[in-house]
Amino acid sequence: MNLWDTSDRAKTLTFSVYERLINGQPLQPVAPARTVIRPKHSVDEMMLASGQFELLEFSAVGDGTYYQHTGFAVGNPLFMGAFFGAQAIANANNRRAAERAATPQWHVIEQGILTVSDYGFYLETQASLWDWDWGSIDSLEVIAESNSLMRGQSTKGPVTWIIHSDWAELVFVLWAAAVHPAHPQFRSASFLSAECAARASAHIHGTPPGLHDAGHESDEWISPR
Repeated sequence: MNLWDTSDRAKTLTFSVYERLINGQPLQPVAPARTVIRPKHSVDEMMLASGQFELLEFSAVGDGTYYQHTGFAVGNPLFMGAFFGAQAIANANNRRAAERAATPQWHVIEQGILTVSDYGFYLETQASLWDWDWGSIDSLEVIAESNSLMRGQSTKGPVTWIIHSDWAELVFVLWAAAVHPAHPQFRSASFLSAECAARASAHIHGTPPGLHDAGHESDEWISPR
């Protein structure tokens, strides 16, 4: 079984970037970011990595209204009873669905390709391209593996989002290093779980576990250092 999957690679190379930053070493592209996006934040901006993302927002998707069946039937009493019973069930289901839709919850509002640079990141969707610099983000924290909770100032006002991506931790690390190095998760390296950090360290400082077991040649491992 090959344990060296896309998520492992992202977390390992993110940890490598973290080590470079805290040791004052220059950054290098961690995963060649093949992108058509031109750098917008600086002439020396480096596109460091890219991958898929989902963007989640905490809001209600409905207002509580629903369609109520109000049909009528005539004829056989048994048929009429079945008709009105089915109508009542349909109305009850619609009401419960409307109540759920009116309850704020996290739901996906966009998805596409996330490209991370040393100056910010880009969210490329089917219909638009959003660019974010580190200074526009007010707070950021890793709330689960591959999920970062972000609060920031967009061109349309304040937003609160969850970025779900293999590169969510890289976004956090680069942001914290640039504008909030005192962030507790950055200072303690707790943006990765202890198990994930141990795996990443093993990958960086030795042969990635599972690589040879999967029948890969050793030259497929390219050290991020």
